[in-house]
Amino acid sequence: MPSLNKTTYCPECQGKIALKKAPRLGQTVVCSSCRTRLEVIETEPLELDWSFDDDDDEGDDFREFESDYDAYDEDLDSRIYSNY
Repeated sequence: MPSLNKTTYCPECQGKIALKKAPRLGQTVVCSSCRTRLEVIETEPLELDWSFDDDDDEGDDFREFESDYDAYDEDLDSRIYSNY
């Protein structure tokens, strides 16, 4: 039988977080102490982790930078070798 304990601690500031209703997987919770956005990753026992938005895919930013960098390298190579 699931525990009625809906209390855990913020991974950012270690502040106590008590939920009034039964938590759901994927539910977003905001720590009242440090205002960090957290996500319920486990309901029994209650466990929270930092919340990440699907819209903020950091990998896309890196691939964009990598592509721009590769293009710059090719341009630089062509300028260097065209002088010989």
